[in-house]
Amino acid sequence: GEAPKMPVTHKSPPRMGIPKSALSGLQAWESLDPAEWVQYGYAIVCCDPRGCYMSQGDVRYFGKLDAEDIYDTIEALAVMPWCNGKVAMGGSSWYAMTQWCAASYAPPHLAAISPWEGEGDLYRDEYMRGGIPMAAMPATGRTFGFGSIEDISKMMDKYPLYNDYWADKSWNFEAITVPAYIVASLGSQMHCRGAFDGYRRIASQDKWLRV
Repeated sequence: GEAPKMPVTHKSPPRMGIPKSALSGLQAWESLDPAEWVQYGYAIVCCDPRGCYMSQGDVRYFGKLDAEDIYDTIEALAVMPWCNGKVAMGGSSWYAMTQWCAASYAPPHLAAISPWEGEGDLYRDEYMRGGIPMAAMPATGRTFGFGSIEDISKMMDKYPLYNDYWADKSWNFEAITVPAYIVASLGSQMHCRGAFDGYRRIASQDKWLRV
């Protein structure tokens, strides 16, 4: 059957000041534009995570399971006949957070990451800042599929104090060793601390920060 239809809240995603002439229309929200990158010899792959759209399973928010899925995806892409064995990751916000998480598990064929505006700890950066619960954005507004969706709001009620559940959603920055081009800003309510923290803490010899 068909995947559930995405609710339309905008006629098109906000372009954040980028002129239409600079976009191909093929880009995913907060991700790379294939028309920009393919001309330089890159192949762009946008994957549906576990439980999203037509993928099987249930949607989970980040953590070990998500990282292991990305690990397997990177290793599968690396042996495709059109791939030179080097896989990089790029993107903003959610895509940045999954990069931090996946890179900490060191997939052998991950060559570089480019996390733009990615928080580093869901408990401290977004949902329970200073131990104070913040209103959680409904998962169903961002994630669509046939399975169940992890209910962060319920987990905030169940685990108001930091524990193993929340530790699984905090990235091990020190385990990241691949080259990283990191973008941060002082105006992001969610991502500011994590982006700067990630730059400071990753063990990569080659790392750049753009603010």
